[in-house]
Amino acid sequence: MSALLPFTNRPEQPRVPPSCQPPLMGIWLIDQPTEQPRLLAPASLLEEIDWQRLNRDGRSDSTLKGLDEAYVIDQRSKVAAFIERNRLRGLLLLARGPLNAAFGESTMKLLALVRDHEGSTTLYCLILVRGDMHEARLALRSFDEHWWLAHFHQASGKLNFDFELV
Repeated sequence: MSALLPFTNRPEQPRVPPSCQPPLMGIWLIDQPTEQPRLLAPASLLEEIDWQRLNRDGRSDSTLKGLDEAYVIDQRSKVAAFIERNRLRGLLLLARGPLNAAFGESTMKLLALVRDHEGSTTLYCLILVRGDMHEARLALRSFDEHWWLAHFHQASGKLNFDFELV
């Protein structure tokens, strides 16, 4: 008999034997998407694109000043408006050094807006990595542990960093 029984008005619930089946823990993970949406063209097309020309096209915006040297910017006017609206410019400028330390200075970093199935928009900084998946994961983990985890709260969920193998 429970020690709490005198303090309750309800009779004690009958005990039900445990089920033979394991509990349904982690089932929600099955419904989650496991891959990021593909944003880029095949690797053969990447070599044909003049990234410097893409960054110069369109009007020059003070929001993007300083970002052009470190990032390739997709849909410049939309990305610039998003960065300004969410005050992400300073954070992106600070991320340049840690990204270069983790992935190398020669890697291309693409800023692109991604809209999920619920209608929420996030600015992704995709680091375009040639080579091994394992090395890219280690580089992203290093970036996360050495810099991003200490600064992600400043982005309010509007900025994310990831890599894409090319």
